[in-house]
Amino acid sequence: MSDDVKQMMLDDSTDLLDNVEVTTIADQCHKLKSLQDDIDRAEEHVSNLKKLADDISSRVIPELLAEQGLSSLKHLNYIKIKVLQSF
Repeated sequence: MSDDVKQMMLDDSTDLLDNVEVTTIADQCHKLKSLQDDIDRAEEHVSNLKKLADDISSRVIPELLAEQGLSSLKHLNYIKIKVLQSF
């Protein structure tokens, strides 16, 4: 929140609250907006990670297996990968 907005809030509220309370409220509103922006960025990041994981599991790995003529693969870490036929 800009200093101008804080000052406008102070000017508008001099009869209702003392300036310290308005400044504290304005600061908390600024913190809330910043946190909401951080959450939005984090959610977008998670969404991008999910899209990448989906692409790897639904396209990249099946293509690599198909190139080798395989329909499944068991990894050393006991992860089994099997390509499912889509209809």
